[in-house]
Amino acid sequence: PHPYVELHTHETPEVNILVSTQGDLTYLYRSNGEQFTVKAPACIWIPPRVPHAEHVISGSGIFVCLILSEHYHAQRG
Repeated sequence: PHPYVELHTHETPEVNILVSTQGDLTYLYRSNGEQFTVKAPACIWIPPRVPHAEHVISGSGIFVCLILSEHYHAQRG
């Protein structure tokens, strides 16, 4: 498998929630040519049309993605 979710966009805002009962879930988050390490518990706000991708670095837990729209549509790039 590819090491990352492919860069993609949404026409509406997105919220990512990272939860880990062990406290050890770590994600690499890429957006607009930058990358950030994010540890659970965390919440990430992604504005509309911002290219982004996520990848688990270590640990385990739950990743929740909320697309804030009645009509979902993703685009690569």
